[in-house]
Amino acid sequence: MTGRCPSFEGSEALASTMLELVDCQLGNAVEQSYGLLTRAGSPFGTAITIALTIYVALIGFRLIFGRGRLALGDLAPRLIAIGIVLALATNWGTYQRLVYDLLTNGPAEAARWISGEADAPELMARVDEAAADLVEVSDAWTRLRTAPPPPAAAPPPEGAQAAAPAPPAPAAQPAVPSPGAFGAEGPTGPRMLNWSAILLLLIAAGPLLAAKIVLGILLALGPIFILLGVFAFTRGLATGWLRASAFLALVPLLSVLATAGALLLIGPLVDRLVADAAEGRFSTLQALGLFAGLIVLAGATLLLLRVAHMIASGWTIELRRAADQPAGAAPADRPGATAALAMPRADQIAFAIERAAASDPARLTLATPAPFRIEIPSASGGGSGSADPVPGRRIGQSTPQAGLPSAIRPLRAGEAL
Repeated sequence: MTGRCPSFEGSEALASTMLELVDCQLGNAVEQSYGLLTRAGSPFGTAITIALTIYVALIGFRLIFGRGRLALGDLAPRLIAIGIVLALATNWGTYQRLVYDLLTNGPAEAARWISGEADAPELMARVDEAAADLVEVSDAWTRLRTAPPPPAAAPPPEGAQAAAPAPPAPAAQPAVPSPGAFGAEGPTGPRMLNWSAILLLLIAAGPLLAAKIVLGILLALGPIFILLGVFAFTRGLATGWLRASAFLALVPLLSVLATAGALLLIGPLVDRLVADAAEGRFSTLQALGLFAGLIVLAGATLLLLRVAHMIASGWTIELRRAADQPAGAAPADRPGATAALAMPRADQIAFAIERAAASDPARLTLATPAPFRIEIPSASGGGSGSADPVPGRRIGQSTPQAGLPSAIRPLRAGEAL
């Protein structure tokens, strides 16, 4: 990918040249950064080896201590994760096709399929042409305003022949526009046209170039975040990187669509201004209308950026696998399982009983225990006739078991506690 990039020398196509320059420079920078990260003997290569070794060792320890299962459903996601890290973090060709090209060129291709318009470089060329037309009309308007009046015809000398033909009358000059309402230093119309040209370039090329630059920086750091996605305690960083990359990939898509719509809206007005300027006519009202329309388009572009952020932030990326949970643990997607695991042991037992009762009440039907009487000998050493010193006191209630002392016996029929 590394090659010679264009320059601005002698180029009037500002937006298209800037887009081509940014694409070329960022492509070279990402490739060079990837090569520096993955070169032989680099610290990142050593980090990949250590991280994957620890990852495999943790899998082995989980199997040894019974916290994991030797099943395909448990081991397959882990093996796939190792394969993804080795494929994307050590091979530039795979990373370029699956990550770089997808995030940089994919949105532009999608925009061309959706709108049926030209791709981003051709749209930027049309933007440059429209901005150049606005600047030319503004310059012609300014020259007309500041042009000196034509010199008056000199009177004929004395004694000149009366039959000499009179000089032709000077052609009618177009009316000079009056200064605008913002001051006498310059007309409102030319300034509105210059500001419209700047605003058009910002709307078309600003979000597109800014998103590409930041996306290039994230892609240069991509192998690091891919490696961080292996472990559960660093997986959130990888998720954030993926969401940010998705947002920055959506911005060019929406920006290209907004630019195509802006050119359709302002194209006829720009052509009208150019045609009127060729005939020496200039309209401040048209210039103000163009500037106001571009302000509305700028607001729509900001809303599109907000929409792209909402779409990317609403993307739920669940990288946690079921194999990360200990053996016998309840699945995280089961209702109430997460809350139950966070309870104390006694509350977990009660929670399990309630769930079992809700599912099958017949299983939890308990027999009513028979009452019993505990006979306590008196302090004088009497027999069982002196029972409880407090007559009628209820000592307890349970189910009699074999081997209990004779003082604990079931109540006889009709016997009071």
